[in-house]
Amino acid sequence: MNQLRVAPTQSRPFPAARPGWAGLLLTLGSERGLLLFAYVLLGVTLSLSHGHFSAPALLLLLLATAALAGAAAKHVGMAGRHAAPRAGAAGALESLGAVGVIVGLLAGTVDVAVDGAGKYGQSATFGQVFIVTQVLFAGVVGAVFLRPGTSWRVQRAVLLSGVVLALAQQVGMIVTSPRPLIDVYAMFQQSSANLLHGINPYTTLVPDPWHGRQNYGYALAGYAYPPAGLYPQALGYLLAGDIRYAHLAAEAFAAACLYALVAPARRTFAALLVLLLLFNPVALFVLEQAWNEPLLLAAAGAFCLVRVRWPASRGVAVMLGLFLSLKQYLVYFAALYFAPRRRWRLLPLTAAVVLLTWLPFLIWDWRSAFENGLWFQLRTPYRADSLNIAAALHRWWGYTPPAWVALLGGGLTALATGWWFRAGTTAHWLYASILSTLVIFLTGNLAFCNYYYFVAGMVLFLLALRVQENTEAATPASSRGD
Repeated sequence: MNQLRVAPTQSRPFPAARPGWAGLLLTLGSERGLLLFAYVLLGVTLSLSHGHFSAPALLLLLLATAALAGAAAKHVGMAGRHAAPRAGAAGALESLGAVGVIVGLLAGTVDVAVDGAGKYGQSATFGQVFIVTQVLFAGVVGAVFLRPGTSWRVQRAVLLSGVVLALAQQVGMIVTSPRPLIDVYAMFQQSSANLLHGINPYTTLVPDPWHGRQNYGYALAGYAYPPAGLYPQALGYLLAGDIRYAHLAAEAFAAACLYALVAPARRTFAALLVLLLLFNPVALFVLEQAWNEPLLLAAAGAFCLVRVRWPASRGVAVMLGLFLSLKQYLVYFAALYFAPRRRWRLLPLTAAVVLLTWLPFLIWDWRSAFENGLWFQLRTPYRADSLNIAAALHRWWGYTPPAWVALLGGGLTALATGWWFRAGTTAHWLYASILSTLVIFLTGNLAFCNYYYFVAGMVLFLLALRVQENTEAATPASSRGD
């Protein structure tokens, strides 16, 4: 029997003619078009302010949130309906995806032209080379992916060139910004070194990288995250002397998962998804600052891929456990995944995986592990420079919402979206979890570039799943190998 990759929808990479403006606008207003729009707009928003508060950035952030909510509403409204795909819809979505890649490339170029190659970059040459290569590659993407009838061989060559370019830029960023002035980099570097030397990273004070010049109301008494992320970071430190190489590898793995999810059905769009992730306007900034969200995206990608390819395997629970063990703000991802009773059978193995990531440090010193690895983030004081509604209320009217407002907002959103998406597919879970987590970020005591970068990456995985599901639903059973 034929496999999914030879379904009729894959007979050519693009329709015979370029989609007209009407078709592009219709696709932009569709569920998948709105998801793509939300992702691109999040990237542009973060490039404006690097995730710190500004009124224009907050306005764009709320617009991206509205687009995501609109996509969710369209998905709920289409539940149980199996309308035939509109003629040319696949080509229109791919054209919009190519435009999204170009916007990301150019927005990243403007960001570097204004602020330099990374906040703490030490090479003007790197910034100049970055701008030139970004602009040239944007032209190549437009010439290849917006041109009707381009062969897959040419598209694949552009994809591979883009991957090589992105990896070269990331390595260049690490080399030209070897010691970014940010506490998470100091913490991850020292904690990795401590672990490799047999010193408990949860009990070792992290030196202040600002030497008292800045005060955010807290001091790092040790590694301030769950330990799951420390293992790959220590490996990156051991092999390359910089934990950011682990983050680089994680982002590359996340991109590979995106491609593997969609390529069997829509390889052109799969290539565009990879480029959308790698050329997010703030991808290099996130890498330079050493934020660990690339690890979360890699784990999420592994989970989604296993869930789609091997839904009955134990790997689903294992990958979910690894994902949920990486950061404290994933609480709604956990609660919403196990809301349907049929998933309770996965709970013991998932919980065991999470426990195993903690076990060495619980045995070592359980008090410090809980104090710094779990509770510290919950006690972090309010930051008025956060990019969210809470910061706007504080700046404009002098009102600082209490912490329970974010918990209440996230909880109510989780209840509502959990009910709307009670059918319980992986895409449903992502919709509910992303929206609930986004409400927490918008109303909580702090939210910066890395928080919304994570949201954007999860939107890409949601888009990948919806494209994969729609293609499979539109393909006859005889063509799917059922």
